[in-house]
Order: sequence, then C-alpha cells, then structure tokens
Amino acid sequence: ANTQLQEVTAQLRGIDEQMRAYVEQLRRFTGDTTITGISDTSFTEKTVMLTLDSSLLANNPELTALRSQIDVASKEIRVERSRLLPDFSIGYFNQSLVGNHEKNGTEKYYGAGKRFQGIEAGISISLFAKAQKARIRAAEVNQQIREAQVQSFYFGLTQRGNLLLAELRRLRIQLDYY
Repeated sequence: ANTQLQEVTAQLRGIDEQMRAYVEQLRRFTGDTTITGISDTSFTEKTVMLTLDSSLLANNPELTALRSQIDVASKEIRVERSRLLPDFSIGYFNQSLVGNHEKNGTEKYYGAGKRFQGIEAGISISLFAKAQKARIRAAEVNQQIREAQVQSFYFGLTQRGNLLLAELRRLRIQLDYY
C-alpha cells in the first residue's frame, strides 16, 4: 500500500509539472503573461456530432488553396491559347531632325520647329504553332493534375475524418462503460 501511495504521488507531481508546462505554452502562444493556471476544474460533457459534415470538409483551407490552383491552371490555358491568336499593333511617332539633310538631291536645313509625324500598324501571325500547341497541351495536363490532387486530398480528408470519428465512437463506448 505504501508503494502504491508513492506511485500515485509521483504521478500527481508529474501531472502537475505537465500542467505547468502546458500553461507556459499557452502563455507563449497567446502572448498573455497574465495567465497563471487553469481555474475551471469541473468537467462537463460536451456533445459531439458523430457524423462527418461535408460542409466542414469543403471549407478546409488547404482544399480551398488546391481548388484555387485549378482556377490558376485554367487561366494559364487561356493565356497559352491566346498566344495563337494574331497580334495587332498600332503606333504613332513624332520626330524632329535638326541640321542639313538631303532630299531629292538638294540640301535642305531643318530646324527644331520642323517635325515629322507618322503612324504605323502591324499584324503578326504565328506561322509555326506546333510549340505553342504543345504548351497548351502541357497547361491542360497541369490542370488535370491539379484536379486529381484536389480529388485525392478530399478523399484523404474524408478517410481521415472517418477514422477519427470511429476513434471517437470507440472512446465514447469506453466512457459510457465507466
């Protein structure tokens, strides 16, 4: 009996030390140095839903980030496809030439007030589109990879949630037993 008393006393000291360490961790995480301990010592049973809520899974931040990568991949496809379209350009220039310049065989002086203006227009069409089509296909494959990653992550999240719920049910049965 004396040995058991010493064991329980040692366990109690160990638990007190753990509690002090956890309180210190709580102080560090919250940045609140006024926390001295845990004042509530009464335990109340909380009801826990024993079903997996799909809305909680859908709002998972990591899943949301993966879904946003699908949007980025679809926009990459649009960008790569737009590079196959013709490119139109139009420009305006205004220039002054100061000094003597030859025009039609005669020398003529142009001062700072004499300006030359013009416009230019152009169209560029891709003649060799094989490389660009390969980039489009690569962007499409990238989007498919992202979609597969989302499905895989969602499946893993669902499986993990089901395992945790099964563990909760098991612990609930043990708690009800006692």
